[in-house]
Amino acid sequence: MAGADDGSITHALKRVWQNEAFAPEILPFETQVVTEVRSLLSNQEQVIADLASSDNFTSNVLQMELDRVRYCLSSYLRCRLVKIEKFSHLIDEDEEVQELLAEEEVVYARKFSRLVHRHLKSSFLDALPRPFAGTRDLPVLSVDVDKHVLCVVAEDIGDVQFDREDLELERGNMMLARYSHLRTFLFEDKVQLL
Repeated sequence: MAGADDGSITHALKRVWQNEAFAPEILPFETQVVTEVRSLLSNQEQVIADLASSDNFTSNVLQMELDRVRYCLSSYLRCRLVKIEKFSHLIDEDEEVQELLAEEEVVYARKFSRLVHRHLKSSFLDALPRPFAGTRDLPVLSVDVDKHVLCVVAEDIGDVQFDREDLELERGNMMLARYSHLRTFLFEDKVQLL
């Protein structure tokens, strides 16, 4: 938005948003990025309010940029919410997955999981005939880590073996590969999903 640091914050937001949107699993919550973006939005709102009376054109341009960044942030959070709802049963049962989420997200996932289970139990599972009364466990969705994703290499990685093939991953290369092969590099910020 205004300064050089602001640009790096918004680029970081765009990166985490894209990674979250295209990864088949829920990624670690980027607390620092979200906090810095919220702070930036708050500061920028004050600047716009101060400029509104004296320079309408500049305040309108800054407001459009503010809206763009706010959209990116809300889209990032919506992507996470969709995944939390989709995999709420996994989140509720797996502490490793819970560590990837913000505290509020874990609370939401638990509540959502209980509500879905209660709804299915009252509307469907309780109505099953006696022979099926013991089969009350619902099928569990799992994350498809073998899904193919498109990525760009953010820094030189070197030779990497994918299935039975060695590939040299250099900065700027784009590739389509299984998410499971790229997962480690994604967590190390060596690749970015597209």
